[in-house]
Amino acid sequence: MRILLVASLLASTCFADTVFLKDGRKLEGAVTDAGEEFAIKGKFGTVRVKKADVDRVEADASEPPPATGNPPATGNPSAKTKPLSGPERTTLQSAEALLNENKAPEGLKLIATMLNAEDGYDWEGKRRISLLASRLALRAGDRSRAAKEIALWASLAPATSRFSDETRARLVTDSADGNFVVKEEDLLAHAGVSLEPGPQPLWDEKVVAFALRLEARNDEAQGNKALEEARTFEKKDHEQALKAFRTAEKAYARADDISPGCCRPSQIAALRGMLDALFSLGVEADEKQMASSPLNVGFEMKANAEGRLRFTPAGRTKFDETRRDWNTQVDRLETIMKEIDALKARFPEEVAKQQGQYERLKTALSDMVPRIRKAFAKALQEHN
Repeated sequence: MRILLVASLLASTCFADTVFLKDGRKLEGAVTDAGEEFAIKGKFGTVRVKKADVDRVEADASEPPPATGNPPATGNPSAKTKPLSGPERTTLQSAEALLNENKAPEGLKLIATMLNAEDGYDWEGKRRISLLASRLALRAGDRSRAAKEIALWASLAPATSRFSDETRARLVTDSADGNFVVKEEDLLAHAGVSLEPGPQPLWDEKVVAFALRLEARNDEAQGNKALEEARTFEKKDHEQALKAFRTAEKAYARADDISPGCCRPSQIAALRGMLDALFSLGVEADEKQMASSPLNVGFEMKANAEGRLRFTPAGRTKFDETRRDWNTQVDRLETIMKEIDALKARFPEEVAKQQGQYERLKTALSDMVPRIRKAFAKALQEHN
């Protein structure tokens, strides 16, 4: 979850960030999100680390936030905020230890000063403070305060965890007693979960993770159904296959957002199907726009009194129809490439696996399409 809290900061390049690894090492440099990894560009090149090996990422507070950063949720939007300091992070860790020792009231007292100054922290700081306060309040039996803090925490959700945060907040606010009922059949369906059946406290992160996994099941089932449908169209109807793959990827993405990591392999499988269908449709559109160009199509003409070639009525009709068909295929190709580029921004490594087809379609749009457009214009000018 901690990695998700900073993911939106990494949607664009940051400066002088510090990546703390779980083995105690730390790396500094400009950090970008590279799918399942972080890429850290430092003085001596770029290093990639798996997100699973990362404890946290801290952005340099001296740099401005990226354009896609999260707006402040409370207080004066123009007021300056600060990241959590080292001692403040230690205080939060101590309060969490008190939570685990069933000393929630003492934990709330320990972070009282930070709670009173919450608006002075950056969005990540606010989120960490509010989330911990909600857990402490739940264990202390103060559900009203817990609901208030979890609502503030969810309001600061980055795009990468919006569904997860909203679902977690709903679990807390909808709970009558701050517990989640764990059913034995759900435990049997998800082997390896170290929980007991019956009411379990929502201040416990293991309980929350399990509850979120169950909440993600409907979206996962929708993704499975759409993926199965896509496979039936995959070889015979790229348009229908693409539509079903889109539905599957969207459902898996939502499920994976609600319960991070639950459906990532399935989401990638749907994505690969989308890319295969898009590239097939793109190549088809490229071939059709080439076939309907003046470079490959002849139009009936005859010489006028001055000896200059002019379209016959039938030739002009065919020219206009051909140009319309060509524009249709170019529009289709441009639409397909926009979707591929959007996927490339989200999954660069997957698109890179089909770099040859990607470059072919990009070249068609940047080179052949302008040349053919000029050929149509020239034919119309010379023979009309």
